[in-house]
Amino acid sequence: YSGEQVEYLKEREKGEFAEVQTKVVSPKVQIPLDYRLLQKNGEWRVYDVVIDGVSLMKNYRGQFSRIINSSSFEALLEKLRSKADLGTSS
Repeated sequence: YSGEQVEYLKEREKGEFAEVQTKVVSPKVQIPLDYRLLQKNGEWRVYDVVIDGVSLMKNYRGQFSRIINSSSFEALLEKLRSKADLGTSS
């Protein structure tokens, strides 16, 4: 990746929730990238990232629900552990 820039468009804050709207700009494409935050114990924490209109939180929630409904919660945990192990092995 090279030549990309992040442009900050606007921020909205309502109580303990906030959203920061940005876009990633490259010579060929512009991709909306929004961050949804929650303030907890005086600190802002990102709880969702929306890429080109697609919420990662909703996407993962749907995937997790399908695994739990077709198998079990334990099957979901095993799948997540397996992926985490792949990411940490060298």
